[in-house]
Amino acid sequence: MVRLSDYETPVTWSAEQLSGWRESGGQSFVTEDALMAFTREHGLETTPRILEQDGAAMPKDLEGAFASLRAHAPATRCALDAGAGQHPEGIVVRTRDRRTLAKLRYEDDARTLRAKR
Repeated sequence: MVRLSDYETPVTWSAEQLSGWRESGGQSFVTEDALMAFTREHGLETTPRILEQDGAAMPKDLEGAFASLRAHAPATRCALDAGAGQHPEGIVVRTRDRRTLAKLRYEDDARTLRAKR
């Protein structure tokens, strides 16, 4: 969840302007605690939380990241419907303050690992 004091201006921007704004820190994400409080208050659900661990314990290489992805997300936990299948796209890893994130994606990681071999 992002807090915007002015949401009307960004919706008029081009894709390039939006991308530049995002890449330069224009999106101000709320912390995990604030997000949880907001969703409880408004009766909303968040995406499934898979695990919480110290960042130092995270894998430092692609092989380790892919193994972690397979271990923690072997099947989706939020299929939109029964026909969607159980194949997850990946997981998003974030700091609790939500300032830093990384996406671990099955397709991207598998492709990169194949290219390395």
